[in-house]
Amino acid sequence: MATPYISVTDTSTFIKTEPATRYDNGHPNSPWRRIAIIPIWSWELGFLAVNTIITGMLIGITESGSGPGKNEVQPWTVLNIVFAIIALVMTCGEVMVFIYHELTPKFFLISTVAKMVVGIIPIGFQIYVAQTSWVHQSNKPNIAYLYTAFGFSIAEYIGYIAALVYGIYVFKNVRNHMEELYSSYSADSESTRLTHSYT
Repeated sequence: MATPYISVTDTSTFIKTEPATRYDNGHPNSPWRRIAIIPIWSWELGFLAVNTIITGMLIGITESGSGPGKNEVQPWTVLNIVFAIIALVMTCGEVMVFIYHELTPKFFLISTVAKMVVGIIPIGFQIYVAQTSWVHQSNKPNIAYLYTAFGFSIAEYIGYIAALVYGIYVFKNVRNHMEELYSSYSADSESTRLTHSYT
C-alpha cells in the first residue's frame, strides 16, 4: 500500500506518494543499523534456543520428592520452556518483518516490551522456588536445574534490555527526523505561498 512521505531534494522539500521504503533494511536511509540489531537478535536467539534445549533435557533429572512419583515433572519447569519458546517465536517474527522491510520502531518496541513481560515471569518463578524446599530435595539435580534456568533467563533479559534501549534510540531518531522534515516542508510551503501572493 502506497503511503505519503516527505522527500527532500537539493532545491525543494515536497510530499509525494510512493511505496513505503523507509524501513527497508538495505536502504541507506533506513533507521536500522545491522551492526547493532543483528548482535542483539543473535544474543536473544542463541540463549533462547539453548535455554529451551538444555532446560528441557534437565527436567528429566529433577526430583519432586513425592515418593513413587519422585521424578514427577514440576509445572513451573514446563512454564520455563513455554515462555522461552514464546519469546523465541516473537524474536523470529521480528527478524522476518525486518527481512521483508516492514520493521517499524513502534512494532519493535511493542514486541520487545512484550518479551520483557514474558521473560520476567520465569525469573519470578525461579526466585520463588529458590526459597522453597524443592531445591533442597536432592543433592545436585534440582540446584543444577535452578541455576541453569536462572542463568539463561538473566542472559535473555539482558538481550531484551539492550533491544529496548536500541529501539527507543531508533524511535526517537525517526520521530525527530520526521519533525524536522515536516518543519522544513511547512516553512518551504509558507515561503512559496508568500512569493506567489506578491507576484
